[in-house]
Amino acid sequence: MENKKSKEEEVLKLKKALEVRSRELERVKDDFQRLENEWETRLRYSRRGLEVSYRELAKSTAELKKTHKELEELKEKLEKRVKERTKQLEKTKEELQERVDELEKWYKLTVGRELKMIELKEKIKQLEQEKGKKSLDF
Repeated sequence: MENKKSKEEEVLKLKKALEVRSRELERVKDDFQRLENEWETRLRYSRRGLEVSYRELAKSTAELKKTHKELEELKEKLEKRVKERTKQLEKTKEELQERVDELEKWYKLTVGRELKMIELKEKIKQLEQEKGKKSLDF
């Protein structure tokens, strides 16, 4: 049972890590959107004669796209690990359930045997008492 709990805890940890990565990905997407809006604003001002650093914008865009791609890859790897671990846990759960079923079967057999032994001992005792009464009658 402890092994099962630890495996379930590990799956929960992996799921939490996936959620954290997903939130990070959402933040990157939000940052990307914010920068895109900022660039649009800068471009509007550049038309009015203000200077815009296209190199900085291109560099920021490339870095954001790279980070976004890395996060997507990490998310996919983590999802794959969670699926694999879930399969392992399901297999282990099935094996444990089979073992529990087997132990319950043996328990029922041994308890049934013990109850039959008690019943037979009581029957023997009863027969001995009856035999003792009959021998006193003679």
